[in-house]
Amino acid sequence: GWGGGVFERRLPQLYSKIRAAAQRVAAEQGWGVLSATSAPVNFRCVEYHVMREGGGLLSRRHRDEGSLLTIDLMLADVAGLRGGVFHTLGADGLAAHAFERGDATFFLSQKMHSVSRLDAGERRVLVLELWEGGENHAPLATTPCRKDT
Repeated sequence: GWGGGVFERRLPQLYSKIRAAAQRVAAEQGWGVLSATSAPVNFRCVEYHVMREGGGLLSRRHRDEGSLLTIDLMLADVAGLRGGVFHTLGADGLAAHAFERGDATFFLSQKMHSVSRLDAGERRVLVLELWEGGENHAPLATTPCRKDT
């Protein structure tokens, strides 16, 4: 798995760049989630998600329970995808968020989110979650770090 400091050791430049970007975005948005805590903030999850035809995160009320900030980094060329759109659910209803290969989407982990059914292509995303606490030492990459609500 990528917990327990493995991410930092294997990809130190990417680790530092994503941490710095998360702190910058959280400050710019006024979320106060990374600077207002006295507890250490570390990566709880570093997961490589591959979605194939028919896949999706269809529950519109999914949250990343226990985490502060979630980062989705698109690794796939979205030109070959049909469906698989990332959405958030807020007071104004369902909002679609398009992003291209290499783009990152940052959002508060408690924000309800979903991914529509993928009808064609292969969607690949690196999902990272920051939380108050130590690095997650889950023994396997398949060990869930969160639960659906």
